[in-house]
Amino acid sequence: MAAVTASTIADALAQEYPELASTIFRHFLLAQIIPVKPGSGKNDSFDVRFRSTQAARNATDGQDVADYIADTFVPATGIWSEYDAAVKVTGLSMAVAASSNGTPADVKDQFGSALDAAYEELAVLLRTDAYAGVSTSPQSLIGLYGGTTVGALGSTGTYYNINRGGSAPLPNWAGNVLRNGGALRSITGSLLDSAFRAVFDARGTSPNVLVTTSAVFDALKDQFNARYTREISTGSTSMVLQGGYKAIMWNGVPIIRDPGCPANTVLGLDTSTLSFRQLTPVSDPFVMATTAQLKASGTMDMPAGQIPFTVQVKPLSIGGDYVRYQVGWKGQLRCMEPAHNFVLGDVQ
Repeated sequence: MAAVTASTIADALAQEYPELASTIFRHFLLAQIIPVKPGSGKNDSFDVRFRSTQAARNATDGQDVADYIADTFVPATGIWSEYDAAVKVTGLSMAVAASSNGTPADVKDQFGSALDAAYEELAVLLRTDAYAGVSTSPQSLIGLYGGTTVGALGSTGTYYNINRGGSAPLPNWAGNVLRNGGALRSITGSLLDSAFRAVFDARGTSPNVLVTTSAVFDALKDQFNARYTREISTGSTSMVLQGGYKAIMWNGVPIIRDPGCPANTVLGLDTSTLSFRQLTPVSDPFVMATTAQLKASGTMDMPAGQIPFTVQVKPLSIGGDYVRYQVGWKGQLRCMEPAHNFVLGDVQ
């Protein structure tokens, strides 16, 4: 005797996929804790004031003046970096997805999802280059630390076209790099104290946030018996960390783990000396797409607190039923006072 079962009617039933799971990690920690500011000009540039080689003196009665205080002003210039990612979607895929009931909104909007993915892929590369970028052709960010002679916090070499070593170094333009010759040592509170002391003795200030790897973070957490927190303060700014990031506190300073941080390293950052400088995208009169993410000016913002950059979305040539768009960002990572920061290396 015939019976109606689930298997006999399965082919006549619609399959719905009401939810979407993502396996992708594209968050960008440094963009949460370092301010994003507008850039301008043919280069990212500012002036740096260096202390006079002459100093005040003790004088004898009636002694004439021989030397004069004259601080030095030196221009700092960094080349703009350029980043882009492209998307290519067919009209049929957009139409089919948009008309599919029982489908998550991110899947129904294929063009919008493609733009989001391109934007977030930019963030993945920016996350890497914010630490290790070298600003060579093609132009990238000048990262925080890619070695003693590379990056904003290096101790030698040239940064923003100002020499911090060699025959004519300028004082306090180098970061405070504390390494152990490549030999790993256990991270301790006293090592952190020595790094903070190096900054304070040089500049009379202290970093307001520490960034490290998961391994070093766990070692510190176990030592300090610290608890996780997502709410942190970096001096004048308070925030709730997004994207699964958490911090522990040490002497009132948040320590945050980041997959992009160089191995066996703790970076002590004074975020008041750092900023991402982005060039404002120029409105493109030929933007033809319509999606919730895209503004009429052809620019797109992502949710504040995650990746707070503004990118430009530009249409490329149309071939057949394909639409192709380029998502681009132009800017630089600037450190105006490297000596306010430190690199504590060779730790585990």
